[in-house]
Amino acid sequence: MPHQPPFLPAQNRRDFLKPLGLVTAAPFVTRGLMAAQAKSTKLRHAAVGVGGMGWRDLTQIADCPGVEIAALCDVDAARLAKAAA
Repeated sequence: MPHQPPFLPAQNRRDFLKPLGLVTAAPFVTRGLMAAQAKSTKLRHAAVGVGGMGWRDLTQIADCPGVEIAALCDVDAARLAKAAA
């Protein structure tokens, strides 16, 4: 009987390969699920903080085709009102 280190449990080849099969299949399964859920090609964007750099980011992304501004958030009511207009 080969020497088994005390910190590793005894394992046969089948028990070793089962989890590897799941890990290997996971990207293909999740890609299929995500493709099945894709109902729109529109990108929805939410902005948190719309002053300064946030304003610049918001105005640039809003000019891109296929982008919808889904939500805005800012602690400054005036900035929020400006961004919502």
